[in-house]
Amino acid sequence: MRGRLTLRRLWVEFASRVFNLNRGLLATVVGMSRRPGQVPLDYVEGRRRTYTNPLTYLLLASALSLFMLQFSEGAMRDQFRDQMERQEAQRSAGDDAGGVLHDHDGDGVRDHDPDEFERFSENLDALMADGGALYMEKMMSTLKRYNQWLMVLLCVPLTLLLRVLFGPSRHVPEIAVFSLYVVAQGVLITALILPILTRMGQAATMASVLVYFGLAAWAAVQFWGEGWSAAARAFAAMVVSYAVYTGFVIAVVVAVIFGEAMADAGLTWGQFVDRLLD
Repeated sequence: MRGRLTLRRLWVEFASRVFNLNRGLLATVVGMSRRPGQVPLDYVEGRRRTYTNPLTYLLLASALSLFMLQFSEGAMRDQFRDQMERQEAQRSAGDDAGGVLHDHDGDGVRDHDPDEFERFSENLDALMADGGALYMEKMMSTLKRYNQWLMVLLCVPLTLLLRVLFGPSRHVPEIAVFSLYVVAQGVLITALILPILTRMGQAATMASVLVYFGLAAWAAVQFWGEGWSAAARAFAAMVVSYAVYTGFVIAVVVAVIFGEAMADAGLTWGQFVDRLLD
């Protein structure tokens, strides 16, 4: 007869199945913190039972990032609102935001019912009202929705660039393991220091990207064993990859937010493009 279920046994089973602790999560965290290049090196050389799978590690780190984001959303909204209010204060004094929309003759009465494009313009104005509070809310919602898979996408250009810069000494799947572990560790570190980053203002962006750049350089020395040459190439690869990734994330966020604003106005992307080309 099996023993009765206890809280301790329940926790052990939960940790074993969900967090995979008994198969190396703790060893992976410690290893990536001490020697970030040794963990992927061990993994590709067959010592895999010691560590958590790199994709699993990245998804767990992304989940922690989302959890920590809950405690920092308020500060991020305040910073964004302050930035938007400063931009609004710099607009020309003649830009009057308090008039009646679509009142072109100045009589205080709307000249006509707005078409789809004008309703879309109104939706954008609403997004940017009150210091862009609604825009910030939608942006945070979009990032939460796609955060895990966006971080995986950062590994794609990084893997390809590393393959080009380091040549055939490692094949693509091995370099992908390196990229996944390094990006996951970057996500983990930035998640843990997120409450600090949100109070650093504009310097937070630079501080967070330096975590990724430094990790890539440090880990490459151990993974490829080529000293400062490896560090420089990995640093350059991460810089370019992060720039590509950031541009892609901005495009996704803007596309989603604009798409929702257009859908609310009854405007399609085709109509929007046609209007811009007129």
